[in-house]
Amino acid sequence: MKQRVLAILFFGTLLYFLLKPFAEDFFLKSFGICANASITNESTRVRYQMADYKYQFSVAGRAFTGNSLVTDANKIGDTVCVVYLKVYPSVSRRVIYFNNFKGCTCKY
Repeated sequence: MKQRVLAILFFGTLLYFLLKPFAEDFFLKSFGICANASITNESTRVRYQMADYKYQFSVAGRAFTGNSLVTDANKIGDTVCVVYLKVYPSVSRRVIYFNNFKGCTCKY
């Protein structure tokens, strides 16, 4: 019984992490809200790749960040358009992440 519970927990956790990005994309496309975000000087870097700068936007006075996919330091301070979930604003993507996202009037 204990091994069965551990196996279910293991595979459940594995499925969660494998399916999470696809579920987030689906909900963002279906229920996402557009907002303007500013590119910050905070960056993320993976090994030897160029650093990607983060964007920041606010919802109800709270700041949220995400990967802007911008590697040019000259773009810091520029405005980009992001889409986020109203019930979970930390789930967000730049609008250009989606090939044909419609409904946003902000700058891409």
